[in-house]
Formats: sequence, structure tokens, C-alpha cells
Amino acid sequence: MEQIVVIGAGPAGLTAAYELVKCGKEVVVLEADKQVGGLARSIDLWGHRVDLGPHRFFSANSLVNNLWLEVLEDDYSSINRKTRILFDEKLYAYPLEPWDVFSKFSLQRGARAILSYGLSKLRMAGEVSNLEEWLRRSFGDYLYQIFFRPYSEKLWGLPCAAIEADFARQRIRSLNLATALKSLFSRKAQKRHRTLADVFVYPSGGAGGLYETMAQRIAGFGGKIHLNRKLVSLSTEGGCITELVTECGMRLKPDRVISTMPISSLLKGMSHVPDQLKSHIDALKFRSTFLVYLLVKGQDHFPDQWIYIQDGHLAVGRITNFSNWGSENKDLDTTVLCLEIWASPGESLWMKSDDELVQIAVRDLNSLKALGQFDVLDSHVHRIPKCYPVYYRGYKKDLAPIERYLDSISNLSVIGRYGAYKYNNQDHSILMGILAAQNITQNANHNLWELNSDFENYQEQKLVSSPEVNQRAANGR
Repeated sequence: MEQIVVIGAGPAGLTAAYELVKCGKEVVVLEADKQVGGLARSIDLWGHRVDLGPHRFFSANSLVNNLWLEVLEDDYSSINRKTRILFDEKLYAYPLEPWDVFSKFSLQRGARAILSYGLSKLRMAGEVSNLEEWLRRSFGDYLYQIFFRPYSEKLWGLPCAAIEADFARQRIRSLNLATALKSLFSRKAQKRHRTLADVFVYPSGGAGGLYETMAQRIAGFGGKIHLNRKLVSLSTEGGCITELVTECGMRLKPDRVISTMPISSLLKGMSHVPDQLKSHIDALKFRSTFLVYLLVKGQDHFPDQWIYIQDGHLAVGRITNFSNWGSENKDLDTTVLCLEIWASPGESLWMKSDDELVQIAVRDLNSLKALGQFDVLDSHVHRIPKCYPVYYRGYKKDLAPIERYLDSISNLSVIGRYGAYKYNNQDHSILMGILAAQNITQNANHNLWELNSDFENYQEQKLVSSPEVNQRAANGR
């Protein structure tokens, strides 16, 4: 029987493996980590079940929704989403709500923001080429400088002028100051930003519960999942991958390969990669995340699932409160907070020890007076290398020849956030896995590079097709 090897047991890889084994295919999954789930896995800390940062789920795609419901059945709950932005010691609803913003802005700041936006519209014409230009045109110089620039540069580690506008076009294209001002006076214009939902669903065992159940189903169908199997080399011959070798010496000779490992790592492990590609491979940039988990005394500290920290002087960019996710951690007298810090090789934060990162996180948390005081009992640091693909200026020119070369390898498909160099959410990666499997089982010809490439095809717009969740959404709850 044809053997298919899937590299990576995250959302994209496990979905592809699950769809393939259901069709009777022989599937072997290689996962470098000690557990499945990838970036969406869950871990146990201090008796709490927590995720690697916030991972909600909602989708407009029926294929994605059907898979979710097929795997989890009814083992999930619906969550009323509450997220806010902390800026200048005030908490603002996210997505931004005009009445909320202008009621908390001073009259002087509000007038300055509107005047600055008008001037930016007059001065800026033509196509925008980078994130700075997109934000300045959409919100004006004043709001760009005090509100949008600090967070964006903290997240990406680059000046906004050095980042392509693709991210904004995809995720927040319909949001700008003019739309916000219109919604002050028009109910029709008060619709929520279409890439966000007020209610989302959440597996009972954390975000990773979906993938743990999926892994059990894969094993039940006869598929094999090998953990702690880091891939170190891939041999190619005649336009095909002929052999895979793991760090522990495991060797496989697959008929087909689906890879979700970082695209640059994949290429660096392959034999016979053309020399002219190497500069493009080295140019690809990933942003890493340090997750600092703090065990704090008590619950009900703040009602949000997560809060964005806009201040550019603080290292922490987002705080997740796991007491507000389902009922898993509700009966405990402590709370786990996850504070995210982003870094890249060469930066000062990159060289910090775990103890130093904890000190920075606790310092930043205690400086946020709007969130109250916290009694920190314990800490844990989890590092995620190459967490976000960076849309730096010119990345498409580097990615295009890489895509062409990988397409020339007839038995290889690359998918997922890492594999396809796409800033995917869960549902994007799940859809990639489904379509990659269809390319094999149904001889389909889905172009996987095109997924999650533009705003109109952005998947995360609606809810899972659960009667309970949809009814709550219809009731405005």
C-alpha cells in the first residue's frame, strides 16, 4: 500500500492524516514534540489546563465545521467572547467600538485624531505599499503614532514601513476611522468587524483537546503517530522525496509527503536544493514567542479571555486569563495568566534566561494598574521558536521561487502556518489539511498556496454550525 508520511502533528498535519486514514490510506505522522497539537496544543500547569496563548475557534467553511463536529461531537462549550485593549491605563473594547473609544478619549485627543485622519487622506494617494502607509491612511498619523505603531512593531520586531501591507489587507481591511465615525450615527454601519465573532466554541479539554481526540481516531483507523521524532534530512531524486531520516535514526521511504514543518527548515534539510534558492531561504523571517505563565492567587481578576497591551515601552504584548475559558479551571482558587513576549535572534530579549523573562513579565503586569494587583505564586516559561511568519517587505519575491521549486517535487505538499509561510488561524490550517488530503484521495487539484491569501477568502468569519451556538448568536448573547 502507498505510504504517506505527514511531518508535524499540529492542526494542518493531523487534519490531513485524519482525512487520509478515513479513506484507508497508510499514514505515518512524525512529530518533533512530545505531544500533538502544534501551536494549538494544551498543557497542564498547577492543576490547570491551559493553551499556548489564546486559541478560539469559529469558521465560515462547512468542511472545517463538519470536521470539528465530527471529531468533538458535543464535547465543547460556547464562550461569550470578551477581549479588550489596554492603552494609556484605560481598557477599550476589541474590536474597537466608536462610542467606547470617544467616551474615553479626551475632547482634545478625539479632535486631534479626526483632524489628523482628514489630513492623511488629503496627503496620501495611490496604492499603499507597507503597513505604515496602510495604518496612516486608515487612521491618520496621530492614532498611528500613539496607538497602532507601538504594538505592531513590538509584535513584528520591525518598523511598520518594513512590513508589507498584506497583513492589514487580509485581517483588518474593512476597518478604518471613517467607518468607525459613521457607525456613531448609523446602525447599519455598526456591524462588527467581519473577522471577529462575539461567541466562539472551545473544546472541554482545552484547544488541544480537538487534536488529542483526532490523534486517537487516527490510531484507531490504523495510522501511526511517532512523537519526539525530529526530522533531520530528506533525500530527493528525480523530482521526488525518496527517504526521510529522523534525529533518532528512524528511516522512512515514503510514496508521498505532507510537510507542516517550517518551510526554511524543510528546505535546509533537503538534498540537491539549487544554490540560487539559498539566499531566498535565508531571507525568510519568523518571529518567536516566549510564553510566561504566572500562577496568581484568586480568580475573577478581570473578565476578558485576553487583553492586548498597546504600550510599546512594555515587553509584554498580550495577556491571557485561563479562568475565563470554559469550565475547566473554574473550581480552583488560583488563576493562570499567560503573558506573551515576542523576540527574534539578535535582540536583547532573545538572550534572556527564563528567570529574567519572568522578572520582566511580573514587572510589566504590576505596572498595569487598570488590571489591579496580583499575588504571584509560581511561574513557568514556554518558548515557541518561529511562531509567526513575518511579512517583511519583499517576502513574496523570496517566497515565489521557493514555491516553484517545492511544486516541482511531485510527491510533496506543504501546508500550515509553518509549512506554507502563512499567518494561519486554526481554521485556515484545518482547511489546508482537508484539501491536501483531497488532492491525494480524490485526485483534486487544489492550489494550497492560495489559501488564506486575501480578505475575501478569510475563513474565520462565522461560528461552528452548532444549534446551541448559533441560537446564542442569534439572541445577541
